[in-house]
Amino acid sequence: MLTIVVWFGSQTRPFAAPASDGNEPSGTPAQGAQAAETPPLLPLENVPKTPPALLDQPPSEPSGSPNETQAATPPPSEQPPPGPVVPTAPRLAPPPLPSPEEAPPPAAQPIAPSEEQPPPAPVARKQRPKKVIAPPSASGAQASGPPVKEIEVVYVGPKSVNRSMILSNMHTTVGQPYVATTVEEDVRNLYATGLFTNLRITSEPMGDGVKVLVVVQPKPLIKEIVIKGAQGVKIETVKHQMKAKVGDPLSEFQISADAEKIKEYYQNHGFGDAQVNYKIDVNEEFGRAVVTMLISEGEKRFITLMRFEGNNSFPAKELQKQFKTKKKNLLSFFNKSGLLKEEQFQEDLRKLKEFYQNHGYIDMSIRDVKVDHPTKEETAITIVIHEGVQYRVGTIQLSGNQVYSNADILSSIKMREGSVFSPKGLDDDLKDLRDYYGQRGYIDAEIRPERLPNVESGKIDLLFKIAEGSQAYVDKIVIQGNTITKDKVIRRELAVQPGDVYNSVQVDASRKWL
Repeated sequence: MLTIVVWFGSQTRPFAAPASDGNEPSGTPAQGAQAAETPPLLPLENVPKTPPALLDQPPSEPSGSPNETQAATPPPSEQPPPGPVVPTAPRLAPPPLPSPEEAPPPAAQPIAPSEEQPPPAPVARKQRPKKVIAPPSASGAQASGPPVKEIEVVYVGPKSVNRSMILSNMHTTVGQPYVATTVEEDVRNLYATGLFTNLRITSEPMGDGVKVLVVVQPKPLIKEIVIKGAQGVKIETVKHQMKAKVGDPLSEFQISADAEKIKEYYQNHGFGDAQVNYKIDVNEEFGRAVVTMLISEGEKRFITLMRFEGNNSFPAKELQKQFKTKKKNLLSFFNKSGLLKEEQFQEDLRKLKEFYQNHGYIDMSIRDVKVDHPTKEETAITIVIHEGVQYRVGTIQLSGNQVYSNADILSSIKMREGSVFSPKGLDDDLKDLRDYYGQRGYIDAEIRPERLPNVESGKIDLLFKIAEGSQAYVDKIVIQGNTITKDKVIRRELAVQPGDVYNSVQVDASRKWL
């Protein structure tokens, strides 16, 4: 192997002095002799080994003999005048060449960009076949079961449901593997039709497969609906209130619901004493049922009198305004007034009690409700009331507030000492206190009111326990779900911006605006 070393030596060729008039020769005889006597380059193996020179040291003297050096150097009288000084860069001495026996290993040849070798081709990996795990009802599970040779339907009771109807709601079929999970799904599907009272699916061996037995007990079908006792209401109108129809599978739950619906219709039309019962007759042999509705209408009555007892603070006319149940009047044929509806009447009594409590009568109660029938077409209602003591607000105290003073907080509520106390007024003041803190960023503030009634003095002392929490700021506003309206259109409608103190009132207002 051949090692090529390129080395630039330390000897330099002197610059020629510029000619003054163009007639002088470009060099002197001494310079020509020096050039002619320049020693030739030595072979690489004969080059003396010298240590490398430092930048700040002059180059070492040549290793020739004194005589040769003197002969090559011209005498001082023959030397040409010095030329202009040309600055030169510092030169490094050549590094020592290794001897033939100590030659270093050959350096790696750099590869040109155009000659770069292509990357090695990826080694093809052996692909393993994917293992697919199928659900229990999939083909993998089906293949493990024995094949279905036959499906037999066994009826317990009348055959009111066709065999084709049963098989159409099953995934288990002849020729397919028998799978337990599929059979369970078939049972659920058959029950979901609402046609069966009871059913089960079993299997038994048959040759190299199985025989599937479907044992069903169908529900009887409604053959006829009979209405008895309907005199004040047409029979077709009564049947129209029922969801059960002729030909439907019998459902006692639905029949019971229909009886309640008929009773409600009677009461809403003046038959306050109406009662509705039902009877079901089933023919087990043919799978048919007859449903009979037994109605006791009673008398159709209207409210002709409504009076109150024990109402010392409010007149009967004022209390009557709290009721939707009204006496019979000239417009009763159109607005259905004058009818006693039990559900509506109970709601009216609840509103009457709320009316009294909002006027300070916290202990008000309804002691009795009397319903009389002076005649077979009239109804008189008497409501007995116990009003109790009217309570007023005693002292109002605060506890736990550290950021804001009592005077600032109490200025935000409406109830004052000596004013009439009411649960509604307390709820309104509680909301005002929460808004007071919410407007100032204390969205986690907790306020719990305590009532301390004094029956002797007729006053209720109030204590608001406050846990203020920390003040919150708006970090960022995220808008989601706006597929049509742009964000900037929504943001300009908001009353809060990032960096503001969180104001719960403005946030609620922004939500309402949007």
